Amino acid sequence: MKKAILLLLTLVISFSVTAQEESSWWIFGDGAGVEFNPNPQNRSSDPAVLTSGYDTDEGVASISDEMGNLLFFTDGSTVWNRNGVAMPNGTGLDGNFSSTQSAIVIKAPETAGVYFVATVGAGNTSPLSYSRIEMALNGGLGDVVPGVKNVTLLAACAEKVAATIQTGTNNAYIMTFGRSNATSVSTGSGDNNALFAWEVRGIAGPNVSFVLPAPIAQSANGGLPYFSTPLAATNGDRGMLRVSPDGTKLAIGTQNLTNQGLFLYDFNPGNGQFSGAGLQLDNGPVYGVEFSASSQYLYHDLSSNYSPTGGSNKRLVQYDLCDQANIVSSRNEFADVPESRGTLQLGRDGEIYVARFDQTFLGRIENSETATPTYNTMAVDISPGVGKQGLPVFVQSSFASSFTVNDQCQGDATEFILACLPQVAASNWDFGDGNTLMVTGPGVVTNTYATAGTYTVSVNVTNVSGDVRDFTQDITIYENGIVDPVDVTLLDYCDDDNSGDEVVDLSQFTLDVLGAQDSATFNISYYANSVDADAGQNPLPLNYNATLGSNTIWVRIENNTSPINDGCSAIGSFVLTVSSVPTVSNIPDYEICDDASQDGIEDFDLASFLPTIATQAGDPVDVDYTIHESQADADMNMGAIDTTVPYTNTTSPQVLYVRLQNINDIDCFGTAPFNLVVLGAPTLGTVANIEVCDDAPLDGSSDFTLSDQDATVANGSAGTVTYHSTQADADSGAAALPNVYTVSGSETIYARFVNDVGCAGTTSLTLLYKQLLP
Repeated sequence: MKKAILLLLTLVISFSVTAQEESSWWIFGDGAGVEFNPNPQNRSSDPAVLTSGYDTDEGVASISDEMGNLLFFTDGSTVWNRNGVAMPNGTGLDGNFSSTQSAIVIKAPETAGVYFVATVGAGNTSPLSYSRIEMALNGGLGDVVPGVKNVTLLAACAEKVAATIQTGTNNAYIMTFGRSNATSVSTGSGDNNALFAWEVRGIAGPNVSFVLPAPIAQSANGGLPYFSTPLAATNGDRGMLRVSPDGTKLAIGTQNLTNQGLFLYDFNPGNGQFSGAGLQLDNGPVYGVEFSASSQYLYHDLSSNYSPTGGSNKRLVQYDLCDQANIVSSRNEFADVPESRGTLQLGRDGEIYVARFDQTFLGRIENSETATPTYNTMAVDISPGVGKQGLPVFVQSSFASSFTVNDQCQGDATEFILACLPQVAASNWDFGDGNTLMVTGPGVVTNTYATAGTYTVSVNVTNVSGDVRDFTQDITIYENGIVDPVDVTLLDYCDDDNSGDEVVDLSQFTLDVLGAQDSATFNISYYANSVDADAGQNPLPLNYNATLGSNTIWVRIENNTSPINDGCSAIGSFVLTVSSVPTVSNIPDYEICDDASQDGIEDFDLASFLPTIATQAGDPVDVDYTIHESQADADMNMGAIDTTVPYTNTTSPQVLYVRLQNINDIDCFGTAPFNLVVLGAPTLGTVANIEVCDDAPLDGSSDFTLSDQDATVANGSAGTVTYHSTQADADSGAAALPNVYTVSGSETIYARFVNDVGCAGTTSLTLLYKQLLP
């Protein structure tokens, strides 16, 4: 097996660092696109889904400005501006939409609004070229500069291009893989067996001269296998070339029937030198390749079938690069799914996204900075767009993370975890807030920040081999927020239709919860319990069905600029009370009997009638009763009658209105009418004079059964008849005579009739005593 030839070439071009904001917009696939939040620390949600109206099978690149606004995108052959319109001179570039990595965009550091697009065609015979784009052209929409279009760097190469930043400068290295005997004017011959790197330097001024020196051969202590046959345009040329975010590793994925796999090299981002033995990590068909943000883990896919409709599965594999001696043995195959090959691309949220052919979802390798990653096949819905095999590629340095930070919330213990932690012998930390810490051995370190803000954290790390490295990283600490009290007047609700629940708009409490806090910074959500609120899961719908009684609502205020895994937040609660509408119907008439005046006017004891109303209503709890002379007064709760004193009616019958007021909610009440009725005296029958004869023994008296006259007195009405010796006794119902009454002489007695509603009347009857003749 022959060793690959590693070549370094120097090119004077104005290239620079691509910041994370510039990787905000991804345009890819068939009308698909996503936008990551332009705040570099904002990992609070999946990227927003866009529709690009653009179609490419594989390679694609896009670039945004420092604020995260889309500038342009390309498939390697056409450059479209931010409006999706091809730039006037933006067609006919040397790239190809069917190239694995058809293009990469690098920003010029010393000339604002200047970018370079490096392009790679399909197969093994297309060149690596670059074109210059100036955003000031075409009315600020940008255009490819005439005369600086398709400038050839290498006459032929594989479908691979990558870039990283030179240590300590704004210079960059652009890399590809091709034939060792190829030049800028010759495609060379033989198989792809060489890595190429160009140093790209910045020169001030808008007019830049481009010089391509002769190739400088490097001595490689190893290399890729020298393929025994030329790579076919449909396999061996394909697969990704990746440089780690820290610039120290280079990985190549290849697909070929006999010589294929994943190969790993060392790279020095300070001088552009390749080294290492070309460690072969896998011998399967590798297409997608990506490093984690910390550069500790390397990922790739394996797909035995290149046809998207072939039905083969795609496997995802992880390697831990910390222990150089055990990289191969760290192989972790963690997913096997029915998918075709696709690009793996690190996102600015620190996770790795996976292109899924002909699918409306992006996949995502989650927990990519751990030894236990997982694959979410439906991570981001990109419909109506459809994914293909490619995702935009960027200058990898923009994603570099020297250490992982967990819990970036004010007042919490913020964790700092170095990459390759088991290899750490000692670390010396400066947390940027005046606190420092020296740690011996590996371990997670913490610091609690009292104030929200941005801090520059630096650490000096010594590994177990004695190597010393310095890392610096800016982190942002976020406010947790405060749950302000809710206005108590908003907390009581009435079940208007007595259905057992009431729809409450929870969003009306948001302003109270926020108080003086910025609604653009904090999100408010509502939950059924504290566990869900604390976890931020299972939020209640804003149109919430509150049930009768007390409903405890938990509220979560979360800083929407904080990382999603931190969720800088606070929780609190308030109680909604839903009361039923008290109702009553068919209240019986309140009837009393007229007095002797028989004028239909009487005094009513309304307080004594309230229990009757309550019983008719079902004796509801938490209800007050008031009585009103009109429906309007009852509805408005005005002019309540004083029930502590007798109420004198004005007509008979007279309608009054009762208001049943739920004491928990002033708006929760019911009303109903009832009648006051003054009943007149009953109409009694006329009793004729009754002759009573003295029977034996003739003693001057005779017994008379008074009840024999009841029917006549009652005159057909139901009620009770009593008899009295005086009118006064009859009127009062006092001193009723016995039923068997002894008559000793003619006399007048008085009958009292009380009907079944309690009204009484009196009449008189004369008993004529007669003695039988001897």
